[in-house]
This record gives sequence, C-alpha cells and structure tokens, in this order.
Amino acid sequence: EIFGDMAGKPVADRILDALRADTERGLSRTQVSGIFDRHLSATVIEAALNELEASSKARCESTKTSGRPREVWYATEIAK
Repeated sequence: EIFGDMAGKPVADRILDALRADTERGLSRTQVSGIFDRHLSATVIEAALNELEASSKARCESTKTSGRPREVWYATEIAK
C-alpha cells in the first residue's frame, strides 16, 4: 500500500488523524466538519467517511435522537 497506514486521500487522512487523536470520545459529524472550518461540503465529508469505513480504518456509532440520528465516528486503531 503506497500510503501505508493512511487512507490515501487528503480529506480522509485529516479525518483519520483527528479520529486517532480522540479515540475515547470519537467525533460527531459537526466536529468532523469543524476540522475543515466548515469549508467542505457534506458530500465530500461523507465520501471520506465512507472510504474510511470501507477500508476498516473508522467506524460509526449511531444514536437515536428526536431528530436525525447522531453519528459518532471512531478510529478503529491508533496510529502506528
């Protein structure tokens, strides 16, 4: 794998770094958006999170709320 332990794309890599920095609490979608000062579209963030999940580098826990479910994302392993 060319990128070793990284996801391979800049957006996914930054998200993964942030998730690894907070492995206990994880990050909500809002917090993930905040990594990029809310300058990235939800579509770009969604694609990066899907990529991380598909490659088993991150996982999502969804919690029911009165509105849409709250998603919290976690790194599946700490950086090597």
